[in-house]
Formats: sequence, C-alpha cells, structure tokens
Amino acid sequence: VGGGLALMVVPPLTEATDWRATYWSAAALAIASGVPLLLAGELPRLGSAAERVLRDPRLVPLGVLQAATFGLAVVAGNWAVPLLERRGASAAAAGIAAGLVLFAGIVTRPTGGWLAGREGRRRVVASALVGVAAGAALLAIGGPLWLSGIAAAILGLSAGLPFAVVFAAAQRLRPDAPAAAISVVNAAAILVILVATPLAGLTFELPGDGSLGFAAMAVLAAAALLVLRSTRLDGE
Repeated sequence: VGGGLALMVVPPLTEATDWRATYWSAAALAIASGVPLLLAGELPRLGSAAERVLRDPRLVPLGVLQAATFGLAVVAGNWAVPLLERRGASAAAAGIAAGLVLFAGIVTRPTGGWLAGREGRRRVVASALVGVAAGAALLAIGGPLWLSGIAAAILGLSAGLPFAVVFAAAQRLRPDAPAAAISVVNAAAILVILVATPLAGLTFELPGDGSLGFAAMAVLAAAALLVLRSTRLDGE
C-alpha cells in the first residue's frame, strides 16, 4: 500500500515543488516510523535451525516465483511513471496508473489464498505469471493511457495472487523455521529489485524509451513458468 500510494502522490508533489520532494517526504516518514520502533522491545534471537534455512535448495524455486511476480512488479512500478510521462501523460495521471502496479496487489494477496483452495495452487501461480507477463507486455507496447492503466492493474493484481501459496509452501517445507523460510524466499525478490531496477532504467537510454525494459520483464515472468513445473507446492 505504501509503495502504491507513493507512486500516486509523489509525481504530482514533485511537479508542484521540485525533485527533492521525493527525498524530504521519505525522510519525514522514516523519522515518524522510527518512533514506534524505538519503543518496541527486544526481538527473539534466531536459532540454529533458522541459519540452516539459508542453505536449503528447496526454497530456491519458490524464491524464483516470488521474484517473477512481486519482484518484477516493484521494478515495473518504479519505472512506469517515467514510461507513461514520456508517452505524453501528465505526472498525476502517470502516477495514478503506475500506482496500480503495487496498490492492486493488496486485493489479490488474500484472494490468491482463497482461490488456491478452490482452483489449485499451481493453477493460481501459473495464472499470476501469465498476468504479470501480459501486463508488462502491454505496457511495453504502449497505446492510450487508459490501456496502460488496465495493463498496470493486470500486472498488479496478478503479482499479488501467489503470495499466500508461495509463503505457505515455504513454511511447510521448513516447519522448524517458518519465518526464516519466508525471509529467504522474499530475499530473492528483493535481490531482483535491487539488480533489475537500475538495469530497467538503462533501457530508457535505448530506442523505445524504456519499452525494452518492460518487454524483458514480460519475458522473465513467462520464463518462470518453466520453474513452476518443477516447484514443490505443498498439498499437491
């Protein structure tokens, strides 16, 4: 929710002031969030079982699926605003459309868990990967702003679907350290965000003004379907 709202609020805020708005608003929120953190008590230490989770190869495919959905959605959200602005959209309109990439996924995170019980876990994750690929491809192709908004919503809604399935699978693979297993899986997505975000930015210097970056995201999401075939999803 925070990321999606930031994409909706910051572009018009920056347009009304200057580029520093991104940084002073983030600094203010960071300081405010530090207050409850300072008041919190000591967190429990991780045991030896949690340390062994880092070397569990069974979590790698789940990490790939998380990276291909949530990870790529964050990368797309970071660059959707300049992509749409270079196609003629205003900062406010581009921010609202791009914000859907992250904001829409909040709805489908619990929905994906519910659907997994009815339609099957593998089918839900496969649908999510196809949706992320389709949304990124539509953003790469371009077109009117309303179509880009729909593409962003498709990408965001799809990216949220596998959350419950992937994290439940991680917990059941490592019942001795379920929280650590979730952290390892999500770390794969964070790594993709850190690496792919600047790489996607570089594509704005190439023909297409960033379209190649979104096309690459579509290909990566579709390629993760190959990983899904060999991924162990609990209960199947």
